[in-house]
Amino acid sequence: MTVSLKHEHEEFLKSLGATHVFDGDLPVNDLKTAVSNCVRKSIKYVYGVTSLPETQQLGWSLLG
Repeated sequence: MTVSLKHEHEEFLKSLGATHVFDGDLPVNDLKTAVSNCVRKSIKYVYGVTSLPETQQLGWSLLG
């Protein structure tokens, strides 16, 4: 699981099973690069909770 949230929640999110935690304040292109650098296989699912147009587009662009 990869989660995009603030780093202050990192330990809690990892206790739930997250393998990577990314700072949600990163610019969208930087976040995409960071996620892409951490995955070995294509991403099959993206779940976005903010529903902002730019984060929705980011999610779609990460799907393999």
